[in-house]
Amino acid sequence: MYGPSGSTSSEKFNGEWSKTVEVKGRDYYSAYGSSDIIDGATEMSCTVLIDGVEHESHDASGDHVSVTCSKPIDWGYGK
Repeated sequence: MYGPSGSTSSEKFNGEWSKTVEVKGRDYYSAYGSSDIIDGATEMSCTVLIDGVEHESHDASGDHVSVTCSKPIDWGYGK
């Protein structure tokens, strides 16, 4: 699941997945991933990049893993 505060989207996938979003103004954006595979072969990561700079990153591997990345974003608009 991913999305700004108050709204979420979800996608099922096999293999690699990546999502790029454009955020304007103030918001709190998060991404959550979990696996359905329980064979120990799952690797998962999430990273928050803002203007190409890494602000948060998490990794997990093993049986039925999950990762969460979130970041409050304030570009100074709407104050």
